[in-house]
Amino acid sequence: AVANKHAEWNVFWDPFAVVDALGYKDRASSISFQTLNAMVWRMPIIQAIIKTRVDQISSFAEVQQDKYAVGFRVQMRDRKARPTPGSEKMSQQLERWLLTTGTTDNPVGRDSFDAFLKKVVRDTLTYDAMTWETVPDRTGKPAEFYAVDAATIRYADTTKLFTDPNDRKVTRYVQIYDGVVVAEYSSDELLYGVRNPVTNLRNQQYGTSELEMLVTTITALLWAWDYNQKFFSQGTATKGILNFKGAVPEKQLRQFRRHWYMMTAGVENAYKTPIVNSDDLQWINMQMSNRDMEYNAWMDFLIKVAASVYGMDPMEINFKYGDSGGAKSMFESANQSKLSASKDKGLKPLLKFLELKINQSLIWPREEDLE
Repeated sequence: AVANKHAEWNVFWDPFAVVDALGYKDRASSISFQTLNAMVWRMPIIQAIIKTRVDQISSFAEVQQDKYAVGFRVQMRDRKARPTPGSEKMSQQLERWLLTTGTTDNPVGRDSFDAFLKKVVRDTLTYDAMTWETVPDRTGKPAEFYAVDAATIRYADTTKLFTDPNDRKVTRYVQIYDGVVVAEYSSDELLYGVRNPVTNLRNQQYGTSELEMLVTTITALLWAWDYNQKFFSQGTATKGILNFKGAVPEKQLRQFRRHWYMMTAGVENAYKTPIVNSDDLQWINMQMSNRDMEYNAWMDFLIKVAASVYGMDPMEINFKYGDSGGAKSMFESANQSKLSASKDKGLKPLLKFLELKINQSLIWPREEDLE
């Protein structure tokens, strides 16, 4: 709660949450971090979306060689200010510092900047939580930084009615393992980034992951995926009935049945064909194809929905559904136009978010005139 000028109180989280007694504020969502992670690994489409964005972001993990190249630079925060030799030298030092994720040139136990970005971006696209620990030097400035499993970080509980938002030494976050607090962090020691914030009190200031927005879509994808996957291995509904019209001796019928099963039984012995004895030989079809059931169109629609929530055109994950709904310029193809619009909608906001958090947590505490 924070006091305003009229001596009233604005509440920003649920003050009566039962789990706060454990020392941290947990998410009010019925979907746990473990469930969100399982959703990713159960559905290859989501894996493709996240991996594509992670790989795109990791391509920026090198110093930009010229203004047309992909990469990053540390520059003057005031674009109108003319850089001095001292500021240019400091910019180069910070660029090398980011590449090695710390002050020593030969890191032991530290990730490269590329690996660091891959870890934190995967977490934010899975949990809408991006966390890293900052280790200070003797002067209190960031010296090293490490990606931390965002699924283990929670907002700390406090018994105080008012906490000064400018107090950067008070415990703001905790790390939990099996429900037990194992580490505590101040805002100077840990960065917790949320891309999709909400004002819902019961959300306890946590974000809303795209996976939570896609629960029904991913459930439908899993059902359709499992149906087609188990079509070959665990089918119980027969594809048809082989009916002999006329009197066939039982011994010959059993021999034919054994011979038929040896030749035609499906994968893992699925979809055995019933054979009955009657007056003639007849095939009765009992199965409807997935084309008749429009599974292809259904899967296409679900993939489009999942990609759109992540701000991505399905073409970025190699799914193309014709040229409808996409405008193109005079000098580029429709596909190029779609990919460019997709990156403007999904990749650029993610880059801007990452840029802001790196500035707030790593660059500005070391040199406030640079970014």
